[in-house]
Amino acid sequence: MSAPGRLQEILLTTLQQIGWVESAASHTYLAIALGSIVILAALMFYVANSVLRSTVANMVARSKSHWDDELYQHGFFFHLAHMVPAVVIQLLTPQLLEPGLFISAFVSKAALVYLIVAGLLTLNALLNTVGDLYNQSELARRAPITGFIQVVKLVLAIVALLIVIANLLDRSPIILLSGLGAVTAVLMLVFKDAILGFVAGIQIAANRMVTNGDWIEMAKYGADGTVLEVGLTTVKVQNWDNTITTIPTYALISESFKNWRGMQESSGKRIKRSLLINLQSVRFCDDEQLQRFKQIRYISQYVENKVSELARYHQDNQITEQDLLNARR
Repeated sequence: MSAPGRLQEILLTTLQQIGWVESAASHTYLAIALGSIVILAALMFYVANSVLRSTVANMVARSKSHWDDELYQHGFFFHLAHMVPAVVIQLLTPQLLEPGLFISAFVSKAALVYLIVAGLLTLNALLNTVGDLYNQSELARRAPITGFIQVVKLVLAIVALLIVIANLLDRSPIILLSGLGAVTAVLMLVFKDAILGFVAGIQIAANRMVTNGDWIEMAKYGADGTVLEVGLTTVKVQNWDNTITTIPTYALISESFKNWRGMQESSGKRIKRSLLINLQSVRFCDDEQLQRFKQIRYISQYVENKVSELARYHQDNQITEQDLLNARR
């Protein structure tokens, strides 16, 4: 017998010797075979998850690098362990069940869906790790990539969905892609915010309009605080009172806002205020006022230096203080 039916022959012979089944088409054999597949898959998941958790946890604890900690926290290894039972089911199904049976096709399709979902979650955990590591670097202040990572996640989700639908319908994904032209208008309506946010994210990143950590002010949305995240569809702002305001990403392109980054980078702030002066109070200082000003600590040295400077000027130019035209006061 060929290799794909070897396990079926062994299991069927064993059950026939016990007297439980007569043929591979009996319901008892199908139930036992299906239960064996599920038990072996669950057992392999338990082994893979235990090995990954124990081994990886020890490696992460001993490692000095930070990227493996992020992978562990985002559940990358846990989702990776879920791919093992999916592969086991895919390998065992054609060997224990007849290919032409409905239950065999159903289990194979379910295993492929399981594998695709586990792979998608694994890639999402990897992308989350890349995003967190990048946001902790100085480059994130110049060009945030959160929006681009969300775009990649969206594309992967759409591709995974197309593969799942094609698998369930027994059609090629290319045929499904060719049929997307008929529903383009619907997709444009559904993903309108995502498309606008993606285009806005490119302009924001290229022109460095907003980055994580900037202090922006947008009165229309009640935002006045620090930018936490520039996402695909929304921008999260933590206000001065620790409340969180979300702003549509495309609004930063279509509407005006104030960015205080220049003030933060200059380590200072320019303040413009009106100062009213009564013109009747402006006059030259007499000796009594000068003596009083010399008692003020902050301007006493300046007054003394200025008086000495004017005295030298008058002496060098032979000018008396009574000469109002030429004298300096």
